[in-house]
Amino acid sequence: MQLTVSIAVAAEFDAGLAAYKAANYAVALAIFNDNAGRDDPRAQFALGMMYDNGEGVAVDPKQALNWFEKSAEHGYAKAQYQLGLMHIKGRGVPRNDGIAREWFSQAAEAGDASAIARYRQFAEDGDIEAQYNLALMYLRGSGVARDPAATAGWLKRAAGRDHLAALFGYGRLFELGRGVARSNTEAANWYERAASQGDAKAAFSLARLYRLGLGVAKDVAKAELYYSRAVDLGYSLAALTLAQLYETGTDWKKDPPRALE
Repeated sequence: MQLTVSIAVAAEFDAGLAAYKAANYAVALAIFNDNAGRDDPRAQFALGMMYDNGEGVAVDPKQALNWFEKSAEHGYAKAQYQLGLMHIKGRGVPRNDGIAREWFSQAAEAGDASAIARYRQFAEDGDIEAQYNLALMYLRGSGVARDPAATAGWLKRAAGRDHLAALFGYGRLFELGRGVARSNTEAANWYERAASQGDAKAAFSLARLYRLGLGVAKDVAKAELYYSRAVDLGYSLAALTLAQLYETGTDWKKDPPRALE
């Protein structure tokens, strides 16, 4: 959660920062400690850096970790990035690449350039969750400029390794023609792969393509099958759609009792 600090606290932090830059660490430490106690994430981050670097205090990675965590909880991207570094290096905490990746992800989504580079490296090295999350970042413009081609590229890599959400997402790109040439046939292929692994939205989307004959031969029996599969997987929109189709008799025989069900 991003925290907004008061004008007075911000002014005090600036004074502490000026003291820090002048290597007057005792004054900086006192100001940062005071501000950190009032939940100023910048002061908490600054304390973390001082303990990490041994500036005015003894080097203490665990104290640094403590202050970085407090700052990161308020959404401060620089602290999130430092936590990623500490976890990937095993500094003040046992090494854990998975936790490091999560901190880099949060900082990257906030636009931290160093974190974006680190997180992209996870993806390049084959981390499937990083590949999928990078696709979402480029799709939403989270920390990076929106880029349909990059979205498609990272989704393709994750989908190629059967990442369930990526399978559906890649199919959706083909249906919408975003970052790839529009193709309902390709959409159906990716939806089918996702549906076979239990993705409710993919089953629902595939049912629609079969019902309308888009990218596949029209087949109302298969449409009903996939709608029902989506219902069984807990997708309420599929239940509503089936109810309406049974009620109106669209594409198949009216069946009021089934509609009510």
